Parts: sequence; structure tokens; C-alpha cells
Amino acid sequence: MNKIRWILVLVGFAMLAMVESRSTFILTDKPECSLKRQQSIDRMVSKLLIFGKYGQKYPTNSKELTKLCADITANTNQLNKFVVECLKDQAQHMAKIMIYSIKRTLKTYCSKKTKKQTKLLESGSCINTRVQKIDCIDKFSNSSKELVPYKIENEKIKFICCYHVDMMRCFEKQMEDLSCLDDDARRYNMELIKSIVVDLANFACGEYTEDSDRCDNLKLPKDKYNPKEKFTSRVRSMFFVLLHVAESIDNFAIDT
Repeated sequence: MNKIRWILVLVGFAMLAMVESRSTFILTDKPECSLKRQQSIDRMVSKLLIFGKYGQKYPTNSKELTKLCADITANTNQLNKFVVECLKDQAQHMAKIMIYSIKRTLKTYCSKKTKKQTKLLESGSCINTRVQKIDCIDKFSNSSKELVPYKIENEKIKFICCYHVDMMRCFEKQMEDLSCLDDDARRYNMELIKSIVVDLANFACGEYTEDSDRCDNLKLPKDKYNPKEKFTSRVRSMFFVLLHVAESIDNFAIDT
């Protein structure tokens, strides 16, 4: 397993890097990096992820798409400003990898009219009947934060991979259950979802992917549970949860 790749993934997910008092990435002594600002960023991240209780509606026409793209661009700029002002140098570098991913997604869907863009707009009304009830990302985050108290160190990465598999299967089922989508719309929407949440399997999950049964027998060891290490952070978006998991791994470091 390539450790540097995992660091890129975990810290990329955690681009807004803050786990309150334990954080090794945030400049907590700076007033502009306050908890209030972190919570604002946390809400912004949830909105950027589109799906879920704190997500946002799909665009259904070019005017709505233009507004959405402008909003995402503005929010991405705010995230980048937070990263520059509040993250330590190495974490800044890793965080910007995720920001680059967002910008690449923007270029795909916002720069010019394509078949993919047209199909997404056509499916907008259908997706919007359920978009804020699709809780796949929340389930992933809730499962992931439960890893924090376990003293299993790098084994946590396997669980993150398996929770990611569960999340993608959850999205696939949600798309299948929407009878108002045709096959092309389901495929294009799954591509968009993967670009939003980052496909961990493309990095270093090894055999712990949708194509194997390795996740079926993966269980958390009860004898490795430490109740003193529970997840208590007040910033709970997917990015912050993954950062907290990374910091709960002994000797986890950003190596270059």
C-alpha cells in the first residue's frame, strides 16, 4: 500500500482540516481560524457535496446551472482562502489537491454544453424529488467517525475503503430506485457523484473494492476499543471526519 497516496486521499478529503484541540494541521492560534469560521466552512462543504440534508437542488436549466457554477466557484475560492490562512504548509499542499479536483469537475460540467451536461439538466427535476433525502454520504461519515476510538492504526484505512464501497452501492441503489431516470442519466449521475466524493478505489484500496468480497468479513475488534477516544468534533462534514480518523492513527504523518 502506497502511504503517500493514502496521505493525499485522506488529507485531500480533509482539505478544511480541523479537529479542534487535536488538530496537527490547523493554525488554531489565529483568530481568523476560529471554530465559528470552521463551522461555516463545514456547512459549505456539505452544500458542495450536493446530496443529503444540507445539500442543494440540482439545476434543471442553463440559467440554474450558471448560478450553481458561479456559487461553487465562489465557495471554492473561500475554501482556498481558508486553506491558505489556516493550514500549515504541508497540509496546504495536500488540501489543494482536492480543490483542484473540484475545479476539474467544474470545468467538465460548467465550461461548455455537452451531452453529459444536457443529460444532467434533463434529470434535475427527477433527482430533486429525493436529493436531500439521499443519505449515502452521511452514512459513510457516521460509519467512519466510529473508527476513531479503535486502536487498530493503519487497519482503519481498510474500513474507510469498505465504507466507501457501501456509499457507492448506496448511491447506485438510489439512482436505480428513481424510475424517472433512464440508463444514460443514471450513468452520468454516478460519474458526477464519483467526481464529487472522490473514488478511493482509484488510489490505494487494493483488494478492498466493489469487485471483491474482502469487505464482507471485515469486523471491528471489540478488544481494541478505547472509549476515551470518541469523536467529539463539532465540525462533522465528510472531510473533517476523515481528518479526525487520520489523526487517530498513531504516527500518522504527512511524509513528502
